[in-house]
Amino acid sequence: MRVLIVGAGVTGTTLAARLCEEQHDVVIIDCDPKALDEVTQRSDVMTVVGSGTNPVTLSEAGIAKTDLLVAVTDNDERNMLACAMAKRAGVARTVAHVTDMSHAAVTDWYTHELLGVDVIVSQSEEAARELFNILQLPSASEVVRMLDGRVQVVGVRVGAESVLFGATPAAFPKPEFLESIRFVAIMRGGKLIVPRGDTVFIEDDQLYVLGTPSKTLEFVQWACPLQHETMKVIIAGGGGTGFPLARRLEQTNTNIVLIEPDSERASFCSSELGRTLVLQADVLNEDTLRDVGITEQTTFVAVTGSDERNILSGILAKKLGAPFVLSQVSLPGIVSIAESIDALDRVISLKKSTTDAILHLARWRNIEHYAFLRTVPGQLLEFHVEETSKWKGSEIRDVPMPHDAIIAAVVRGPNVMVATGTLALEVDDRVVVFAHPDVVDKVETTVNVTV
Repeated sequence: MRVLIVGAGVTGTTLAARLCEEQHDVVIIDCDPKALDEVTQRSDVMTVVGSGTNPVTLSEAGIAKTDLLVAVTDNDERNMLACAMAKRAGVARTVAHVTDMSHAAVTDWYTHELLGVDVIVSQSEEAARELFNILQLPSASEVVRMLDGRVQVVGVRVGAESVLFGATPAAFPKPEFLESIRFVAIMRGGKLIVPRGDTVFIEDDQLYVLGTPSKTLEFVQWACPLQHETMKVIIAGGGGTGFPLARRLEQTNTNIVLIEPDSERASFCSSELGRTLVLQADVLNEDTLRDVGITEQTTFVAVTGSDERNILSGILAKKLGAPFVLSQVSLPGIVSIAESIDALDRVISLKKSTTDAILHLARWRNIEHYAFLRTVPGQLLEFHVEETSKWKGSEIRDVPMPHDAIIAAVVRGPNVMVATGTLALEVDDRVVVFAHPDVVDKVETTVNVTV
């Protein structure tokens, strides 16, 4: 696939590198020649100096041959205009990064699709979504949702004391779970294993399980009984990530406290949020954190606009007794440093959240959704069973998946079903497959065979 990226900032260059690893043809446009020189030192890409909203520059970059355009400059309007021009030039898929989510508003006279923008991605919204997923299952190493949130994959570590240690899918200690969840992947010593019936779970395996949110939660609570239970979330920062995170958490039973130092922003958050307690205060003030009350069931989330404040406030919260601390960082060079700090239980990379959200669109052909597990070199593919599909009516055991791929779930109407061998596929089923990157093309070939 040929991908044109407008903007050679951190997000654009990171995205270019990941797409090159996936063997896509990548062209990147930016007005800064130095930024483009840095890109070519890291990745095998074609670069064009100029504006992504200039028709001459776009033509020089090969817009007529482009399959996907991603605009990730620091200007929302420029990104949307680049998408609009690309769509007029015949580009099949366009993605615009925005900081102001009002661009995604829908009125009786406006939608972003009418402008030629297929997908809007917000860095802050993606980070808020990732944080929200972590807060729902704090003991999980990763949570990825698909199919409008009806299916999710969670990763858990197998310890020597774990009930999972020594088990196999074929001889599972609690076989009733196998009716509602599916083991899709294991990371063992840096190597990906697609589990089979006789695969033995050993110490330090990272085991990935797919099912509905309620069933995976039930599984994690059984497999990791000592997980931290969150009753209160303290959010440091009411900006682009903190505010949407609080808004999502208000749909749960969690008590929420948001600490914002800027009086105007704090007033805005207070007026827009329903049951969140908003305090105008300095999160680095020890008395502030003592006053809000940190207990054994408190999670602290630092999402201010400063990496340093996020790290320091996280360390302070841990010192005051917070059992689970998450800190967000934006500079890639600081991520590894923050991850080495024991007081921070989880570090969220703002740029990586955005890159991961965009990356799944790179394989959009007949695969409806495409998701990455953060620490697993595999992909979750979602496809739709069409009337013309060769496999309609076939039992799952008869669909010839490659060895390193597994059909994990089938969504039929409102029902999510684990993909057992005797389950027959029907027209309009939405099917989730986990696949090693090396066999993704084979999976696509298999599912797209027509009668």
